[in-house]
Amino acid sequence: MRAGDNACTLHDMTALLTITSLPNALAEAWESGIPVAMPPAGLLPADLPAAEDMAAELTGLLSLPICGVRVTEAGLLGPLPPARLVTSGVTLPLGALPHGMAAPALIGVLAEALDPDGEGAPVFSALHPGLDLSASRFQDGPPDEAALVADLLGLGHVVAGAAGPVVLPTACALGGEAAALELELEPLLLRAAHATRRAGGLPAGAVVVLVLAGRSAPVGTGDITADWPGLGQAGATIG
Repeated sequence: MRAGDNACTLHDMTALLTITSLPNALAEAWESGIPVAMPPAGLLPADLPAAEDMAAELTGLLSLPICGVRVTEAGLLGPLPPARLVTSGVTLPLGALPHGMAAPALIGVLAEALDPDGEGAPVFSALHPGLDLSASRFQDGPPDEAALVADLLGLGHVVAGAAGPVVLPTACALGGEAAALELELEPLLLRAAHATRRAGGLPAGAVVVLVLAGRSAPVGTGDITADWPGLGQAGATIG
């Protein structure tokens, strides 16, 4: 028999995996690098609370320590392990970011705890310009928002620039955008705080990453930066 007769492509390997639990399948994908083929509909999270439960289970299966959360402007939430928080100027392989999207991110270090029964916007002791680089463990990308959340909100890497003034920026730009786009961060941070409290809260010193997913672009090779006028820049080289 020729060696090629037994050759197994990546697509074939995903098809051979029998998925009985989405968190278990995603954990296998995280550890092996083999993406998850589309699971049966009955194994996908039915709604966002179910997706958050699956993400919590996946975090436990992977024994991931957590230093904070990533939250989109829509209030979708995922855990942030410290190993996925990297310094601006980092070089990352394109293969580490399958179906990756780049988005501006505001990184805040909490000066006060976000208690589950608290109210109001988060209070920060430090702010950093950030660049969120997402990834997906699904072979064809997440089929919906709930599946995205179950996959730790498409966690890839969060690139952090140097701390700047603790004053909320009023604009941001991604990559080669000609001009920074204005934005109002206060209501987005209030929504992020609400989502974080609903999920159990965070202590002082933890990190909240506000990901502007609505301003994202596909990740490609080369340099990419997020510019936060008045706060600074965060960038990475994708090779």
